[in-house]
Amino acid sequence: MLIDELKALLKQTPGDALAFAPETIQPDRLAETLAALANAAGGILLIGVTGRGRPKGVADPEKSLDQVIEAAFACDPPLIIPLPQPIQLEDKTLLLVQVPAGLPHVLAAKINGQQWPQ
Repeated sequence: MLIDELKALLKQTPGDALAFAPETIQPDRLAETLAALANAAGGILLIGVTGRGRPKGVADPEKSLDQVIEAAFACDPPLIIPLPQPIQLEDKTLLLVQVPAGLPHVLAAKINGQQWPQ
């Protein structure tokens, strides 16, 4: 992602396809945010940003990355995401998390002529 694109995101209001989170976000809240973005056709989560889009940065990008991966696997079903990317914005490091869309509906299968789940 280019710096200009990142700056444009920071000017937007968080919504269905964009979320901001501080570095100190709780694991359950992080998992909830990832699931919400996936259920809303995917989106972007920026970690190290206030709710109003002000960059604060993350002190330990590796720790934040690990927390994102753990939160993605805590979703039910586990959410498979691209590896979050640290991005430098001036003197701050932010973590960019791209969340793909989740399944739009429950899948069904025919087993022995019967639809499952019934």
